[in-house]
Amino acid sequence: MVDLVALKDLLQPVFPLVGVVVGAVMTGFGQIYKVRQERKRVIALALSDMLEVRHRVVTLNAALKYFQMHGNLPSVSMPHFRNFLDHIIPLDDKLDARFGEAVTLLAGMDPVFAFDLRSKNLLPQFINKLRLVATAAGEDLARYEAFESKLIEVLTPKLDEAVLRIAKYHSSKVYREVQAVVARKDNIEESLSPLLKGLGLERVAPT
Repeated sequence: MVDLVALKDLLQPVFPLVGVVVGAVMTGFGQIYKVRQERKRVIALALSDMLEVRHRVVTLNAALKYFQMHGNLPSVSMPHFRNFLDHIIPLDDKLDARFGEAVTLLAGMDPVFAFDLRSKNLLPQFINKLRLVATAAGEDLARYEAFESKLIEVLTPKLDEAVLRIAKYHSSKVYREVQAVVARKDNIEESLSPLLKGLGLERVAPT
């Protein structure tokens, strides 16, 4: 029969060591959890702001083009209409600073990806400034509208790729949600249908 008293005396010096090991393991797991949570927080900040930039460039453009088609707005009027919307619905003036901080933190995790993201938040401002110059200089606005539409068409895959890549860094759940957001640009008619119907601009199918 095992002498429990002797066994207890034998293990007595080991108990404090076990406590230290368990404590160290728990602390290590706690630090790993904190690091992961901070990483997710930084990625979420970058993703939120990049989605806002993409929405401004891609989704708003698709909506405007749809309104142009259904409201019979001439191409020459579109730059002025875009300038008007930029004036009454400005971007968050804190977005650039917020995005810059998030990308700087992200650089500690993936410097190449952070470099690729850097300054992508400035695309709406860049496009707006080009348009303001064109309208102020009396350029052929119908021709400029075609140029801006083509520019956004070229930029759209890059913006889609950026938000999807950031979302993938966050989690599979968020990645699926962002995939749905990106896919909605192809369903702009369905999204705007109730509003267009209320304005009397909904396209009537030929009979």
